[in-house]
Amino acid sequence: MRDVVVSAAIAAGYSLLVGGIGALTVPLLRRRSIGSALGAAVLTSQLAVVVAVAGTAAGMFVVGYDVAVVAVACAVATLVGLAVTGVLARQVAGGAEELRSAVRDLGRRGSFTAPPDPAPEQAALSAELAHALDELDAVRRARRELVAGLSHDLRSPLAGIRAMAEALEDGVAPDPPRYHETIRRDAERLTAMVDDLVELALHDSAPAPRTDLVPVSLTTLAADAVSAAEAVAAEAGVRVHASGPAVTVACDPDALRRAAGNLLQNAIRHTPGGGTVTVTVGSDGTDALISVTDGCGGIPAEHLSRVFDTGWRASRARTPDGGAGLGLAVVRAVTRAHGGSVGVRNVPGGCRFEIRLPRDQGETGSEARVS
Repeated sequence: MRDVVVSAAIAAGYSLLVGGIGALTVPLLRRRSIGSALGAAVLTSQLAVVVAVAGTAAGMFVVGYDVAVVAVACAVATLVGLAVTGVLARQVAGGAEELRSAVRDLGRRGSFTAPPDPAPEQAALSAELAHALDELDAVRRARRELVAGLSHDLRSPLAGIRAMAEALEDGVAPDPPRYHETIRRDAERLTAMVDDLVELALHDSAPAPRTDLVPVSLTTLAADAVSAAEAVAAEAGVRVHASGPAVTVACDPDALRRAAGNLLQNAIRHTPGGGTVTVTVGSDGTDALISVTDGCGGIPAEHLSRVFDTGWRASRARTPDGGAGLGLAVVRAVTRAHGGSVGVRNVPGGCRFEIRLPRDQGETGSEARVS
């Protein structure tokens, strides 16, 4: 029993010595080829066995010939192990080269073809790359659609402004006051588009959650949005009203007021004359809610998941007052920047957009209402 313990102690000492040297060496090969790192790892394990066996044999065997036999056997085993390691390393390196070639094709042609018969790890990485490419393609398509739409939406009012300005300058405008009013209205549309783009850029580029938030009455904010939209609603023949208890949120009031205004303008635009748009403020546990319900008749189910996409519209047709497809994207960007969310669902006669935001922790819980 004593000999077994001594042999184990000798083997453990030699193995730990070689393993420690290997543990210090392998990290130094991280920047070299994977074959080098794999070979060093296997060589370390082989040498640990060889040195442990040889050291134990030298310490326990009496006949020197037996020690030599053990040493030769260990050396042969080490050489065989290194040969097998070389084959495995070439296979791994070959798989990595195939994957690198596929990625290179992705950069050149914009398409990705997974290597044939990949290892499980390579298959998983290939799947992730393919998924990332799909997402990138979706972003590119959305960007192309946005640029194309904005180009049309900007070109039309600009061309009209230039034509009317030239007519006024030449003194041939049949109705100068109407021309002035049209120029002002088109300039306001262009300003709104630019403001939406700036708002999107500010929130999309935010590196961290907003820290400049202040407590604001969501009820008052909703009432302000309704007041600002009353003129547009009256022109469209749409009734607008708001209701709900007093709820306080920590927010950027200007950004959130713009988001609520965008929802309200969108609802008025799609509600037929004689219809009603309702703004409701409420709460759900620790969340504050503001919802806008319109009378648009509902949104097709296949469009519900896309209404907040930047530049997206249900109809490809561009209308003079249809906006640039940015308003709802701004709503989503603003709510996300405030740690909230926005959603939409169909309700009888129309649809309901709902913003959900964290309630202000210092809220007093007063029961004032808007009407």
